[in-house]
Amino acid sequence: MRTRAWHHYHPEPRQRRKWTGTDIIEGTLIRQDHTTPAGRTQVWWLWWAGPPGSFDLPMLAEAYQHRYTIEHVFRFAKQDLGWTRHTPLDPDQAERWTWLVALALAQLHLARPLAADRRLPWEQPCHPDRLSPRRVRRVFRHTVAALPTPARAPKPARPGPGRPKGSTNKNPRTRQPVIKKGRPANTGHPKGRNPNATTKPKT
Repeated sequence: MRTRAWHHYHPEPRQRRKWTGTDIIEGTLIRQDHTTPAGRTQVWWLWWAGPPGSFDLPMLAEAYQHRYTIEHVFRFAKQDLGWTRHTPLDPDQAERWTWLVALALAQLHLARPLAADRRLPWEQPCHPDRLSPRRVRRVFRHTVAALPTPARAPKPARPGPGRPKGSTNKNPRTRQPVIKKGRPANTGHPKGRNPNATTKPKT
C-alpha cells in the first residue's frame, strides 16, 4: 500500500457551479494505491478538509477502511430499527428519537454474549464480539424473556375514549411549506430558477 498527499487543493470549478460570493474550500488530495491478494491495484482518491494542524496521513488512510462499517450501521438503523420511519414534529423530537435508536443499538451490542448460543441450524458458530446487530436482534426477545424484571405482569385494559365527538383539536400540527422538486437556483443551469430574473407579465 502506498499513500501520497497534495495540500492546498480545491474543487475544480465547473459550468454548473457558481463560485461568486462563496468561499472556495481548500483541502488535501490523497491517493492510495492498494494491491489486492489477486495482484490487482486499486486506486482510491480521497479528500480531506480540516484544521491544518490535525493532518495525519497514516490515520486518514486507515480511517477510510471503516467507512463501510459505518454505512452498514446507518442502513441497519434505518431498515431494522426504524430510524427514518418516525415523522418528528420539531427538531427536539427528532433528536430524542435518534437517541432512542442509538440506545436500542447499544442494547443489541450489550446482548451479544447472551445471543451467542442462539443460532439457526445452518449458521456457523461465531464469537460474541463478531455477532452482527441483525443476528442479535433476531433472538433478542428470547434473551429478554429469560432475564429477571422487577415489573409486574401487565393487566388487560380497554383503550381510552379519545377526544369527545364533535370537539376540535386544540393542538394542531404545524404545517410546513411544501417543497417542490426542481433545479436549484445555484447550479447555473439555464432552466434553474433565478431570483433576480423578472417575470413576464401575463396578457
